[in-house]
Amino acid sequence: MNEDKQAICDALTFALQLTREHHDLVELVYQKRVNDQYYDEMVTAVWGGEARAQKTITVTADSGIAMIRDILMHI
Repeated sequence: MNEDKQAICDALTFALQLTREHHDLVELVYQKRVNDQYYDEMVTAVWGGEARAQKTITVTADSGIAMIRDILMHI
């Protein structure tokens, strides 16, 4: 089964917006870059509010649940 990683990010964004800590999370953006010899996968977390911060998390070769764990560990 292929997982729709952007859909997972969208659902996780909604869940995190319901929390006090990440109520100002704007989006989690999944990106996959493919080269002839390799690929990498990244998720960029973007917050609004006063901080207007963003953070990029490497999720290369992660399953959907592993991607969620990596995102939660790094934000």
